Amino acid sequence: TVLINLARGAGPKGLGGMSVESLVPGAPDLPLIRPLLMRTRAEIESYARSHSLQWAEDASNQDTGYRRNAVRHRLLPVFHEIFGEGASRAISRSASLLRRYENTQLAPMAESLLNESKKPLQPTFLATEGFVLSEEILTGMDAVVRTRILLDALEESGLGGTREAETAASIENLLRSQVGRRVDFPGGAVWREREGLAFVAGAGDRPDSFSIQPGEEGKRYGRLTFRAQSASYYFQAETWCVALPSDAPCLVRPWSDGDRLPLQEGSTKVKDLLTEAKVPSHVRESYPVVEQDGVVVWVPYVRSAWLSNAEKEGTSFIRLSALLD
Repeated sequence: TVLINLARGAGPKGLGGMSVESLVPGAPDLPLIRPLLMRTRAEIESYARSHSLQWAEDASNQDTGYRRNAVRHRLLPVFHEIFGEGASRAISRSASLLRRYENTQLAPMAESLLNESKKPLQPTFLATEGFVLSEEILTGMDAVVRTRILLDALEESGLGGTREAETAASIENLLRSQVGRRVDFPGGAVWREREGLAFVAGAGDRPDSFSIQPGEEGKRYGRLTFRAQSASYYFQAETWCVALPSDAPCLVRPWSDGDRLPLQEGSTKVKDLLTEAKVPSHVRESYPVVEQDGVVVWVPYVRSAWLSNAEKEGTSFIRLSALLD
């Protein structure tokens, strides 16, 4: 493991190799013990023979097409030939020293810096989990420390991905990218946001569109619950509710690139409204709009369409609300 990690360009954590005791990934309260880790294969086989123990031999152990087996069967013998049979133990001793340094010095420091750098994601209409790392703090770090923090953040976020320098570089490059860029991982993505890098898990698919009319409630768009009621008077719109001067059904759907919201003079792009409202990039693609009679009339929690005095004096309105869980 140490030699493989060395060839991959690993830092102290990777060069420390496996630990005799660690935690099971994904189960922080479950310890994982490797009682035979510090024993050689020859020692284990000798013990088994002397105690008449039988064991099962996996045929794939001899297949040097696997990198780990190639190191074991082809590279280690060369080490032993040059440095003697104690080479493996010497490498293990160096790994042990690095693990101690990692556990007592580097890991506590990295944990402190990570906690200082991150803050929770702001609540949105999507059920996302994760955190944002401050751009200001990240850019003030030494490059080596920043690489460590980014890899630790990736590990803590549960997004998956390999703990390699290339992975850290792909994330770090986002700091030099436009807001809205991202790097995808099996469990989510790292997004470039205005304030830094957002490690986002659980965004899921775009919510489904639906139609809603007076008397209907409980229809959900992500974490937003919509309710439509009849009203006989106009009221000033709030961020979470709006008065629509028609009893025609409303369509709640994700916005699209050509959407525009009517204003007193002309109209404005929904895309620009979302930018001005500083809607996070990781939820912007699915942000909802409300359409009535083919016209966008409300961008929830952002802005509603302009109404003329004649429209405000009408007697038939829909009181549409969207509440965040």
